[in-house]
Amino acid sequence: MKAKLQPGPVIFNFERTPEGEEIYRAAPPTVKLERGQTVTFLHHGKLGVTVFIPLPEIFEERGHVHAMQRTDHGLELMLHVRSDAPVVKGEFDYAVFSHDLKKLAVGNSPPRMILDEVGAGDRGGP
Repeated sequence: MKAKLQPGPVIFNFERTPEGEEIYRAAPPTVKLERGQTVTFLHHGKLGVTVFIPLPEIFEERGHVHAMQRTDHGLELMLHVRSDAPVVKGEFDYAVFSHDLKKLAVGNSPPRMILDEVGAGDRGGP
């Protein structure tokens, strides 16, 4: 069985719009997940963030609400995609609330996750 490549971290940064409004953005705005992978969320603010997951059954860490923990990298949250994650709608929104700005993050308004059907990425071929 080949090792799963882990997606790069999802990083939440503060930005200013051309109108001068401060926003909180997820980069990348969409993260593709595979069963057995770990997805890492990073934040470099001071007060932290809360991540809201609408389909908690796909992760080993159960629950809809997850707080980031302070680490050497800043504030970090690691979620492990269950190897037996149920088949769900392939693409779903999640939300991240910045306690620094008191606002939800934007990505593709809102940020998204994609989890393919079982075996969709492992079909092989010639």
